[in-house]
Amino acid sequence: MASVEKYFAAAITPEQIDIKYIIFEKNNKIADVEQFFQVCRRLGAKITQLSFNFWEVNAGTVSEHSIAAAAYFMHRAQELALDCELFFVDAPLRTRIDAARHKFFA
Repeated sequence: MASVEKYFAAAITPEQIDIKYIIFEKNNKIADVEQFFQVCRRLGAKITQLSFNFWEVNAGTVSEHSIAAAAYFMHRAQELALDCELFFVDAPLRTRIDAARHKFFA
């Protein structure tokens, strides 16, 4: 987090900084995602990016826990009025995320 704080300190405005969260098996718990958003709020971030671990995507092993975490990420970003950009999230993954959002947060 020190490096993220350094970027924010150097920025003229928080809108200049995009903060990316890469979801993988070791950080796909809701509490992990929520901690990320607490940092975003503390630093005044306005733009977030969501991605999955590239190795898991290529191997086709993105788990349902990671999909649920991504659904929560998008839901929470919307609640906090933060922009949420999907980074290298293909259509099949997006479909899975949208289904999880509908199931858990509709």
